[in-house]
Amino acid sequence: MTSSTLRLTIQPRRSSLGLGRYLARHFIGWFCLVFGILVLIITVGNATDLMDRFGNRTDLSAGLVIEMAVLRVPKIVIDVLGFAVLAAAIGTFWRLTRTQELTVMRASGVNVWQILLPPVVVAVVIGIVTFAVISPISSALFKRHAYLEDEYLRRKSSVISLGPSGLWLRQQEPGGIYVLHADETAGNSAFVRGVQVLRFAPDGDRFVGRLDAATAQLMSGFWMLRDVTQIKPGQPPERLASVELPTGMTLASLVESFAPWETISFWEMPSYAQSLAAAGFPNERIRMQFLKFLAQPLLFAGLVVLAAAFTLRPPRRGGTALILAAAAVTGFLLYLFSSFLFALGMGNKLPMLLATWTPAALCLLLGTAVLLYREDG
Repeated sequence: MTSSTLRLTIQPRRSSLGLGRYLARHFIGWFCLVFGILVLIITVGNATDLMDRFGNRTDLSAGLVIEMAVLRVPKIVIDVLGFAVLAAAIGTFWRLTRTQELTVMRASGVNVWQILLPPVVVAVVIGIVTFAVISPISSALFKRHAYLEDEYLRRKSSVISLGPSGLWLRQQEPGGIYVLHADETAGNSAFVRGVQVLRFAPDGDRFVGRLDAATAQLMSGFWMLRDVTQIKPGQPPERLASVELPTGMTLASLVESFAPWETISFWEMPSYAQSLAAAGFPNERIRMQFLKFLAQPLLFAGLVVLAAAFTLRPPRRGGTALILAAAAVTGFLLYLFSSFLFALGMGNKLPMLLATWTPAALCLLLGTAVLLYREDG
């Protein structure tokens, strides 16, 4: 191969790499712009909402309200990140069309798939970073937000935890505070086995007794402990057939008291879902959210392709504003459709894989079909 042939071979590759970096850089710029605007709007909106709701509370400082608003931002950002990707893609391709750069690229032999590849790769990376990096950060911050909300706003009297060691429940009642631990649980009947209850005085500083029970069942207004051994300081153990332990919890509130999915990192979701299933409690929400995270890279790639289907068109045809509005409306309808399928999956009306991956696949196939028609049709 002569030196001139080698230069001709290398030059197109360099041009292709340069074009790819150029398109990726513009897409990242648009994404950062839209993402920053969304974060600002969400933060201000959260702070304003909390100030309106609890501004008259003298025990809540403005700093605490702002902290709670900021802690909640990453969770909401994850929910609306798809809109940022779609808007960034629309902005990137609209600029290429408006400045005639698209026309120049196509005239030089660059096809639409070469133009799409860099933004699609960036979108896939954003999707992976979302569940691999942003999700753990978001769960940690939202856990802090949930704690502050329970402590200062809800005045929550019970704290519940489920893990490999079993069920732990801290309950505060007018007669005192007790901590209940169960080795095994059966969530459908709120029936627990291998129960230990530590009882404390209302101030929480003085231990007043312990109950060891074979079983406990959640009834209306109380836990029914059976085959109980009662131990009080300075007294011999006492065997009782049953003991009623007062509680304001119901089966529904018991299930809802478990850590919400927003406080669980993507990497912890499989083990937490397994713990819920082993305890007999529903874990559909955690499993659905895990699959939804896995589908996000494909969804974000599909949104880029869908945006290209609307915006990569010759400018002489006009109607740019209408096309941009149609792309935004289509993205919103896709979000509603995704939420609808998610609800069907939660209700076991649709297989979870189908409910979580269908929007991504549909978006990618629809955009690809339109582009293929324009290219080859």
